[in-house]
Amino acid sequence: MPPFPPERYADRGAVGLLVPGAGPTVSGAGARASLVRGKVQSSVIGGLPTGPPLFELGTAAARTTIYVSLPSPGSHLNRRRYGIAIVGPGYHGLLVSSRTHVPGLIAIADVAPTVVALREGRTPVIEADADAEASAHLRSLDDRFRHLGGARLWSRILALGSTLLLALIAASMRSPVFGRAALFAAPLAVGGLLVLSALGSTRTLPTVGLVAALSVPGALGVAAFASTRLRLSAVLAGLIAAFLVVLVAWPEVPALAAIGPRPDGGGRFYGITNSLETLLLVPTLVPAAVLGTAGLTAVGLIALVTLGWSLAGADGGGVLVIMAGLAVLAARVRSAELTLRRVVVWAAALVALGAALVAVDALTGGSSHVTRALGGGPSGLAGDLGHRMHLSYNSATETSGTLAMVLGCLIAIAILVLRRPRTPLLEAFGAAILVSMLVNDSPRDVSLFGFAACAALWSWERARLPGRV
Repeated sequence: MPPFPPERYADRGAVGLLVPGAGPTVSGAGARASLVRGKVQSSVIGGLPTGPPLFELGTAAARTTIYVSLPSPGSHLNRRRYGIAIVGPGYHGLLVSSRTHVPGLIAIADVAPTVVALREGRTPVIEADADAEASAHLRSLDDRFRHLGGARLWSRILALGSTLLLALIAASMRSPVFGRAALFAAPLAVGGLLVLSALGSTRTLPTVGLVAALSVPGALGVAAFASTRLRLSAVLAGLIAAFLVVLVAWPEVPALAAIGPRPDGGGRFYGITNSLETLLLVPTLVPAAVLGTAGLTAVGLIALVTLGWSLAGADGGGVLVIMAGLAVLAARVRSAELTLRRVVVWAAALVALGAALVAVDALTGGSSHVTRALGGGPSGLAGDLGHRMHLSYNSATETSGTLAMVLGCLIAIAILVLRRPRTPLLEAFGAAILVSMLVNDSPRDVSLFGFAACAALWSWERARLPGRV
């Protein structure tokens, strides 16, 4: 259909906003191919999704009819959502998808499996929630996405800038308080952005203002309180636990926050992104380092559930990253030598454990892109990993400036990790970042947020007194 307003079908069906593809650009041909095949090819890689079509587009209404509008021929910036409506039994109000977790937002890859499920009499991916104000809610959702662009950029700049500023002051003054504050700056900024998202505010000025207000003064206040090992660990673990609660109870809150998934871009609709995963390394590894085995076990379990559970982070790569960091930290604390044989054995054990955790999630009813990849067996996992590495390489080499930034951040991380005296905490962080670069598909986010987090850890280690935090 030509682009249509939701009001056209709201009185006799269910309506929503359709994300036509993944990546910075979309095309009419790519959207049409994704629509009938039920899968998306990111524009970073290029090309069209392959495979047999799951249905043919019709020209007449049926008992249940799905109306969609798609981008016009040619390439376009992926900044517009398109109308989708389903008219038929059980479809009234607002369209919802079990794969996006954002009411009213539908991924184009959800349409084909919905058609197949409706034909076979199974529960479809796209369903409907009763909503008398569906059209108004969709207009509000579309407005939020339009305002998120500027808020995302400035929020990232301030969150990273405040972390690096506090880390620099801590390193130059050898101040334990500023060192602890550097650990809290980015997590507190993310927390503030989640509060704003819950309140429905995505305007650039209040978003940036809250981040600026929380990042430095808030971090210093919390750092002054967290002056003992137990307090420091409790606050950091509490941040992870709070994030877990938000992800499970209100998945649309992080999805519509200025630092979080970018559902309007079609890549990840909910859960934890690679940038947030990298930031969570700090509140995971620090308690494990200062409390020993008890801290490693307790905080590690909270972090693994937060990252890997399909109802929370749904981030299989993040599970491997966290486990790699914890494994190296545990080995270094025990003064075990990192031989090639041990590295290979640990790597195999981590992959097996990660697969086991995802399998348990799937067997207990969990469903995400991670469980679906695992369902494809070894070949499916290998294909998913290969796809991620291809996407990662294309993203890192998109421009010479991007490549220089990624390499520069990774070199800076390596310098901080390997600088003597080397510490178990920084070595564990370095191992986690290395694994992240291999299994994740956002090298820019991993390297940039990784450098800021590494600087915070290094400055804290450098500033704290022996036996103190």
